[in-house]
Amino acid sequence: MTLRYDVLALAIGYLLAGGRAGDGEGIPADPTTPLLTHVNQIRRLTPDQARKGISVRLRAVVTYFDAVNMFVHDPTGGIWVARSPTQSTAEPGQLLDLQGVTTQTDFAPDIGEPQWSVVGHAAMPKAQRVSMDQLDSTTVDSEWVVGRSGSIGSNH
Repeated sequence: MTLRYDVLALAIGYLLAGGRAGDGEGIPADPTTPLLTHVNQIRRLTPDQARKGISVRLRAVVTYFDAVNMFVHDPTGGIWVARSPTQSTAEPGQLLDLQGVTTQTDFAPDIGEPQWSVVGHAAMPKAQRVSMDQLDSTTVDSEWVVGRSGSIGSNH
């Protein structure tokens, strides 16, 4: 019976902290919360929250990969992954089971200490058509975009 009350108290605390039951969209009030599972949860963190190293586990498609950069996208948005050049490689279109922790190395929350396994391939996200003003504003940072020239890529 005590377990039921503990779970109920935890659920009420989550809802009071701004979470919404069933959608996985709330930001944890406590950094010891076990897991963030969507990019938009990470992107809504404050710099101080992001630097606390909250656990992350995503199912996301690689949109860009080079020697120092990796961008991934899930149904809620795109994000930069702070990886080491000595880590495994990935290819655009690979679907990853990605684990890591939140961090903020620049102007937006990122994923640090990444580890991943390839679980398949996925379609690239639908590219958003954006203006130069949007690109300059960082509001579409890490998103899969189409510029005015028609070129497609991850914006960072």
